[in-house]
This record gives sequence, C-alpha cells and structure tokens, in this order.
Amino acid sequence: MTPARRILLLVAACVFLACTAVPAWRGAKIAYHLHTARYLLGQGELAQALSWLAYPLQEQPRSAEVHYLLGNTYRRQGNFDRALRHLAKARQYGWRREDVDLQVVLIDVQRGDVEAADPLLDRAAVHAVPDDVAVEVYEALAKGYLALHRIEDAMVVLDTWIQWQPRAVQPRLWRARIHERENDWDRAAAEYRQILSVKPDDVPALLGMAGALLARNEPVQALPYFRRCTELAPDPTQAQLGLAQCLRRLGRGAEAGQLIARLLRGSLTLEQQATAHYELGLLALADHRLHAAIRHLQTAVDLAPQHIALRDALAEALEKAGKSRQAASHRQQAERLRQQEDRISRLLAALAESPHNPDLRCDAGDALMQGGYPREAVRWYMNALKIDPEHRRAHESLARYYEAIDMPDLAAEHRQHATQAGAQPQLSKPDQADGLRSDGPPPTPKACGPVQDQPPLQKLEQRAGPP
Repeated sequence: MTPARRILLLVAACVFLACTAVPAWRGAKIAYHLHTARYLLGQGELAQALSWLAYPLQEQPRSAEVHYLLGNTYRRQGNFDRALRHLAKARQYGWRREDVDLQVVLIDVQRGDVEAADPLLDRAAVHAVPDDVAVEVYEALAKGYLALHRIEDAMVVLDTWIQWQPRAVQPRLWRARIHERENDWDRAAAEYRQILSVKPDDVPALLGMAGALLARNEPVQALPYFRRCTELAPDPTQAQLGLAQCLRRLGRGAEAGQLIARLLRGSLTLEQQATAHYELGLLALADHRLHAAIRHLQTAVDLAPQHIALRDALAEALEKAGKSRQAASHRQQAERLRQQEDRISRLLAALAESPHNPDLRCDAGDALMQGGYPREAVRWYMNALKIDPEHRRAHESLARYYEAIDMPDLAAEHRQHATQAGAQPQLSKPDQADGLRSDGPPPTPKACGPVQDQPPLQKLEQRAGPP
C-alpha cells in the first residue's frame, strides 16, 4: 500500500469516527441534562430545572419527555398557560396520556379547585402510587388551599406530608412562610432550623432564617446566615441587601452604605430598589443629612407606595427638615394604609373561621382593590365564584375591573352574569360545602399521607390531623 493510500484511509477513518462520535456525544449530553433536570425537580429547584431543560428543548424540540418535564415545571411554578402548552405538545408527541391528565388536574387543584383532587385521592386509596406522584399531589393541594387562604387546611396537608417524610424540605419551607405571614417569627425560625439540620446549605432556608432573626431584631445572629447566602446563592442580591440591613443596625453605616451603593449600580427589582433607597435614607437620617434622607426616602416611596414603614420614615425626615405640611400628608397616607391592613387582617381571620363564605372573599377583594392590589383582588373575586358561580357581587366587581382596564368582552360577560343573578334570590352560603350542614365545622381536607408504615396516599378517607 502506497503512503498516499494509507493517508487517505486514515483521513477517512477519522471522518467516520467524527461523524459517529458527535451524535453520540450530543445524545449523552441531552441525557445528562434531562437526568439533572429530573433531580432538580425532585429537590424543588424549579428555576434551575428550567435552565437544564433549555438544551434538550433546543436539540429535540419534538421530544415528548422534554415537553412533559417543562409542563410539570411550569405547573409547579404557577405558570399555568405555559404548562398547558407544553403538556399539549407532550401528549401530541406521544407521552403517556394518564401522566398528562394528572398534570392538568393538578393545575386545577393549584388554582384552588381542591375538590378536583378527590378522584385522584379516592383512586389512590385503593392502589398505591409512586412517591414522586404523592409529593406532587401534596404540593398541589397545599398550594390550592393557600390560594383559597384556607390556612388551616394547608397546614393539615403540610403536617401530614412531614409525618410521611420527616426530612422533606419543601413542606417545612411552606410552613415557615405561613408563620411569616402571621408574624410568628419564632415558629418560622424553628422551621428553618429543622431544614438546616437536614440540608445546611439550603439557600431559601438560610435566607429565611436570616430574615426571621432580623425581624426579631437579632442582627448579630442574622449576619452569618446572610454571609453564607452571599456565598451560595446564584443571585446573592437579596442576601446582600439583608447583610446591609444588619450592618446598619450594628452601627456600621459606612460599610452598609458602600454595599448598597454597589448594589444600586447593578440590576435590582423594584422592590429591591425601594429597600436599598430606604436603607440609604435611614443612614442619611441618622447622620442628620436631611436633604439626602428625603431624596432617598421619596424615591423608596415612589417605588413602593404601599409600604407603611417607608412613608413613616419619609414623614420623620420631612418633619425634621421643617416641612410639616408634607410630613402630615405622608402620615395620613400611612394611617390609611394601616387601616386597610387592619381591615384585611380582620377579614382573613374571619375567613379562617368561615372559609366557604363568598361574601367575605368579596370583602377581601374590595379591600385589596382599594389598597392598590388589583391582581390579588381579582383572585379573591374569582375564588368567591368558585364557591358560588352566580355570586352577583363578585360578578359586578369583576365587571367594573375589566371595564377599568378596557377589556369590554370580559366586562360584558360578568355584567350579564350579575344581571341574571340579580333576577334570582341570593342565598347565603356561609359555610356550606362538600355536603356539610352550615351549622357544622368547616370541612377538613382528606388526609394525603400515610401513617409511617403505609405507602404514600393510602388510607385517604381518614380525616387529617396534626401528626
């Protein structure tokens, strides 16, 4: 064989190996990304799971598995429109129909139609289900009850989940968030400690623990948690803001100011910008730099006009600068916000006692609408309609809202429902649901979890209680 022929054969062999190796490498990379995405989904790391699914979607846009995983992830994030689009493609490209149907049902449950889970739970009472499916049902039920502000029912689900999986992070994280809503910082901190005893580097738990300690005015104890977050978090901005708050409270104003100034040169959300300017305003106020304090605090109020503490601080700065009339205006607005918050708190307490009262849900919607939270208000009106689809006041409120945002078709639809409801006598349904008498206690959700030696979702007809 001549040297030229040997070279030609060698080149041909190299080309063949390259042609076969590239697809194999690409396939291995896709498999690795899918494996990692599934692991992250199991850990509740939804944003990271989405980033790992980007490459498989790019390389295999008609993959049923990729679309199913994307639908699952977006559903758990609460992005239901995207979830439904990907789930439709997963079914189109051949993914198992029962899996897709389960995800669609869980979307309804998360939206607050918690009774949609009953057929699943009844079926699981007879046939054992995989652990990952049980976790998804727990998660969707908890989110659904929280969407309806049925806090006690959500806590039952989370307690039962923890009874089954004592080392699970997600249910303890949600219990901590519920305690935060109620300003019960001791219980929130206790939940975060439990999480960190199992998963010491869990960033949400570290950040939550730091925030709970700061809320208890313990900046010395909060400081190391914020520092650890800045080392671990993919986006350390929130932890750095918390770190600056600790430094200010510890009298290290120069360090706090430098850190915040550096953060403001980066990319911050509106909420983070408001916090940053608030902290700079407090630093300037402490140093008697009244012009700078007013400038920063006014910026904070413009960014987050519903925050009472910001208006209080601005009123103080204006008063010290001799601008009594402006200070009085902000104090009046702060007082109105306090009254709105107090009203909402009383309504939420009443809802805890009467979770199936559509009138109370409309009251909450009205309070939120007046407080400047229209999207949240709409959710409460919609929840009232889940309880009573012909509730006249809810339809009237939604009609006014859609008219205000120039959506005449939806406004007309709700106006028509309101008119039809007005032609019929309105029946009060304060606590009537699921076939229970109105004079009985509010219904407790079905137990979603087992006693320790049972497979997940067994004995679902038992009534749940704290473990």
